[in-house]
Amino acid sequence: DKEEQFGLLHTETEGKVVRKYIATEDGDYMAYFANVYHALTGEEELIVKPEDGRLIVEVIEKAIQSSNEKRMVAM
Repeated sequence: DKEEQFGLLHTETEGKVVRKYIATEDGDYMAYFANVYHALTGEEELIVKPEDGRLIVEVIEKAIQSSNEKRMVAM
């Protein structure tokens, strides 16, 4: 991705605000779905476990809440 599409992370520690751009990492959705298929057919173990997916959704929801409320939100 282009730099202007990178994620922007805002953090604050002891009154000091830090803004940092985070580069987008390459992904492979086809490999993910192939793994799900192979797990369903009993050929492989799931690489991404359901509890990991649940945690990812929770992190995204908290990030949205934090952005909307303009404050830090605890997990």
